[in-house]
Amino acid sequence: MNFLEVYQSYAEHITDAPLDFSRFLSLATAGVLLGNSRYVQFGTQKIYPNFYMTLLAPSSLYRKTTALTISQNLVFSKDDGKIFATDFSQEKIMETLSQTSCGVFYYYEFKTLLSLMERNYMLGLKSMLTELYDCPLFIKVARKSNSYIIHNPCISILSATTSDWFTESIKEQDIEGGFLARFLYVYSKTKPRHDSFPKSPDPVKLKMRQSTIDDLLNTDSGEMTFSEGAKHLYSLWDQHFAILFETYNPTYRNLFARLPVYVIKICIVLESCLTGLKIISESAVEQALVIANELIKSTQEVCETELTFSKSDLVEKKLLKHLKKSPEPMQWVKLMRLSHLSGRDFYQTIESLKEKEIIKINVETNGTDKPRKMIVLLPKLKE
Repeated sequence: MNFLEVYQSYAEHITDAPLDFSRFLSLATAGVLLGNSRYVQFGTQKIYPNFYMTLLAPSSLYRKTTALTISQNLVFSKDDGKIFATDFSQEKIMETLSQTSCGVFYYYEFKTLLSLMERNYMLGLKSMLTELYDCPLFIKVARKSNSYIIHNPCISILSATTSDWFTESIKEQDIEGGFLARFLYVYSKTKPRHDSFPKSPDPVKLKMRQSTIDDLLNTDSGEMTFSEGAKHLYSLWDQHFAILFETYNPTYRNLFARLPVYVIKICIVLESCLTGLKIISESAVEQALVIANELIKSTQEVCETELTFSKSDLVEKKLLKHLKKSPEPMQWVKLMRLSHLSGRDFYQTIESLKEKEIIKINVETNGTDKPRKMIVLLPKLKE
């Protein structure tokens, strides 16, 4: 078994978190361990396997923190210097990164990082982290007391938050600004099981995990290249993606802008874990493209069903959530009660959804009962 398989098996034994969390964190954790030892030359840029990633799920029952902790403990066990502090001054983080340019920030709650960047004395942090994602040859930062140079940075940010907080707190300019557009969003509403008591680590899996970590760290460092077949596969997908990208909703389209680069990062990790070779194979590209297409689908789902930038959109999507949960058409009075809206606001929202052909209203009569208004979610959206 390779590192990715062992990591997922180890994590899935310990926690009932969504399987996608362990799958994507296995890739990101491998990327942290590899650091800037392996790269793909992309024009003048070197693409390293660093990841900016946020786990999204409805609530704490989805064990987002546990999933991150498994990754964090693994990295700590091999090199605690790769784990950066999560609360810091600009001066201190510059000093740290100038000495250790490869590592990872773990934020169990994504809004902690966003709050940190909003402090008056941290106003340059967002632009610096945005630039660090691209792993430039160096970054030079001047401060009143000192100047710092960060050489060959390979920085990852692994975080988590609830999908409700994310979709209700993110503003349109946050996406357009570039920082959030550098993240992968791993969204899941499905758990494999529910554990009342978490299991202890499996000693056999733990031993296998250590062995595969050593295998990964012992791979030859240096430039990785695509085989001709792999390059052809990637090019076909990239050209198709460029066309699709223009059809995405402009409101959230930028969230997909870095996906072609992430495919290359995933290819680096997959080939390093599967074979250790420095030639990226067609098989690695095929697997990376499956992952990328899954990300497109899940990110679109959370954006289209939950992301909103206006009060009216927010109200509409809350009503639609209730309707989707109901196996049958819902009574008008019941939905109004669940919405906590005034009669006027509720009526206006229902009329808006009717005009968009998302719902329709049926009137049912049953013998002597008064006619009942039933709200029907139209098939297109029900699916």
